[in-house]
Amino acid sequence: MSRDALAVPQGLLGGAERGEFVYTGAALNGAAEQGELVLEVEGLSVSGLPLYDVLSLVQNCRGAVRLKTVPQ
Repeated sequence: MSRDALAVPQGLLGGAERGEFVYTGAALNGAAEQGELVLEVEGLSVSGLPLYDVLSLVQNCRGAVRLKTVPQ
């Protein structure tokens, strides 16, 4: 999935600063449904990270970004 799709305001939400796991805010081109928890970005665990760190990681990826998600 593209970095731009994840960086938009409703792409990813939550984060440790809100006491939550990062989750998908909107359906992402059929790759993830709304509200799925994001466990990994490019094979790196993002559990317990604030949203700004996860977004920074996504923005530093080249090309399509691989996410591991699970339904809530």
